[in-house]
Amino acid sequence: MAIIYALSGGGIQIDYTVGTSFVFKQGGTTKTFTDGEIITDQTGLGTLVSVPLMLTIDTGGSRFGVFVPTVQLTVGQSAPVTTIGATESFSGPNSIPRRPTTWQCVALQGTVTDTLPHVVPLYAVAIQNSIASGDLAKMQDLSAQADRLLADQGDLGGAVTALKAEIAKLQPKSK
Repeated sequence: MAIIYALSGGGIQIDYTVGTSFVFKQGGTTKTFTDGEIITDQTGLGTLVSVPLMLTIDTGGSRFGVFVPTVQLTVGQSAPVTTIGATESFSGPNSIPRRPTTWQCVALQGTVTDTLPHVVPLYAVAIQNSIASGDLAKMQDLSAQADRLLADQGDLGGAVTALKAEIAKLQPKSK
């Protein structure tokens, strides 16, 4: 499941995919953050998601945070959201002149979307477990999912065979 927040306001644009990435755009600057760089804190106002815009060990830096509200969605559904973001600017131990920490708030509007279907991964264990359960409805659902997947893939086996043949033609021949 991927929950994506697309928010903008005050010259800032945010694309936040929960648990995966955070993209911050302002003016001509775009910064992309991965899950390990994103800090999330659960608060009474919603989840506070923050990223380091600029950090130095001696002269300070800035961070951006946004409150993302919890919205109950079904697969493929979107909902409008309104929230706030804040940029924190702070000085470090070697900043001259020292300046107090400041915050600049911005109103953000946009959407939150649930983009991925909630499916059972198709692999041998899932199919074998379905058979072993003896649950006819469960087996029928899994079979229908497998049929859709195979139809979407087209002739995957033939495409893989063609790919391997092309690789073999292009690889240098050993003597």
